[in-house]
Amino acid sequence: MTATADGADDGADKDSLVAELERRNAELTAALAARDDFLALAAHELRNPMTPIVGYVQRLRRLLRSEACSLREIEQAVERLEWLIALYVKRATTLLDVSRITSGRLRLEVSRIDVGELVRNAASAFEPATQLSGSTLTLAVEQGLVVHADRLALEQILDNLLL
Repeated sequence: MTATADGADDGADKDSLVAELERRNAELTAALAARDDFLALAAHELRNPMTPIVGYVQRLRRLLRSEACSLREIEQAVERLEWLIALYVKRATTLLDVSRITSGRLRLEVSRIDVGELVRNAASAFEPATQLSGSTLTLAVEQGLVVHADRLALEQILDNLLL
């Protein structure tokens, strides 16, 4: 073994550098895995709200082809589609704010939420998709059930349950 001018051992320096490189490599591998997990979650959360949007677009297409459709039916479908798109943009904005999530500064916006209304909205958003698939969605919601929670988080949970 050769000693350096300051008396340190070259072999020990190499071992230390190798250990540091291995540690850093493990950190980078973990960071890549975390990024991939986040991207998979984001893709899932952004894909879910697209199902009712696609359903409403298909419903609009059927309405427009129907001779018996009314302007009011089309207007209602477009209004619902606008609402679903606004919800999608809100969800996408929240999910893509990676800095809040990774820095631990993700804040839930807790508010008073009528669970029945939330469940009815979620179910009605999936109505065109259930009709196209030949399925039915039966809803039994207790009146007056109110919680203090983050609306977007509850909407994501309901979407996941309905898909």
